[in-house]
Amino acid sequence: MAGQYTAATFDLGVERFENSYAAWRRRQGPASDACPERFTEVVRHVTAFADPL
Repeated sequence: MAGQYTAATFDLGVERFENSYAAWRRRQGPASDACPERFTEVVRHVTAFADPL
């Protein structure tokens, strides 16, 4: 299964999770300062980490 997912795969439908991610960040209080502001940024970081694998 390695290599099954790529950055393009994760880009599909990511925008629809922005509201849920924003709500999750609000519930984290001050700890959310360490998290990216947008879910698309989270996906970008994860795919940048995982694509070379």
